[in-house]
Amino acid sequence: MPIKTGNFISRALNRLNVLKHLNVVSDYQLNGQQFKIPILDQIGYPNLHISEKWMIEILDLLSKNEQGKFIDIGVNIGQTLIKLKSVNSEMEYIGFEPNPVCVNYVEQLIQYNEFKDTTIIPIGIGGGSELMKLNFYHENTTDSSASIIADFRPDEKIAYSKYVPLFTIEKIAESIDLSNTSIVKIDVEGAELEVIKGIQSLLSKENPFVLMEILPTYKSDNDFRIERQNALLDIFRSENYKTLRIIKQGNQFTKLQLLNDIEIHGDLDLCDYLFAPEEKMSFLKEVFPLD
Repeated sequence: MPIKTGNFISRALNRLNVLKHLNVVSDYQLNGQQFKIPILDQIGYPNLHISEKWMIEILDLLSKNEQGKFIDIGVNIGQTLIKLKSVNSEMEYIGFEPNPVCVNYVEQLIQYNEFKDTTIIPIGIGGGSELMKLNFYHENTTDSSASIIADFRPDEKIAYSKYVPLFTIEKIAESIDLSNTSIVKIDVEGAELEVIKGIQSLLSKENPFVLMEILPTYKSDNDFRIERQNALLDIFRSENYKTLRIIKQGNQFTKLQLLNDIEIHGDLDLCDYLFAPEEKMSFLKEVFPLD
């Protein structure tokens, strides 16, 4: 049975290299809300150091206006789930995660915090229903850089792979009610095009806001990434979506920047985007700083 500890004690145990031998549940406060963070064989420790806190303000503003479902594609160890619950504990959350190690951990996170209307589906989203290799670049079993796109990081060695199932949103909707989806978050390490193809019918029907990371193309001769990025933007344009870059200063959100296109760049601070249906742009202009 996990040992209950405070945040400070868990960090001290980690510094002493003892945490890997223990299973603990640590108290953690985010945005004024208390959470219990399980750390199981060291899995979950990063949840005591929530990253990308700029997302909290965006989730807060969007979820106050959008009262439908929140779909999280690429759950990993649940940092977006914790952020959402810190601003809106009532919003229904449906997360998709193909890595079974992450799924097992997030199920424990949900149980310890007694999150309501919170569901984890152990699959990925793609343009078809198929088995794909999930490639890990580190030995870490919850490697957040793992990707189903084998050529996405050609200069990095794949440490190991495992097969995972992918489904289209139409297939999933046969079993799960996805109506009234209002916000979708996507973090899939290069597989954004496959995911957007897989959820295009949801974009057409529900017109949700889409929060998404798109990693840089870096160079003008990186045809692989550039072609995929352009194809992605073409789908959003066909669904009458606008592209907005999320501008941050440090870990704080500052404004949204309306873009006509995504330029070639190598700045990891410029990789986070909000895609908004044209019909909802007036709402964004009312509640967000917008260039």
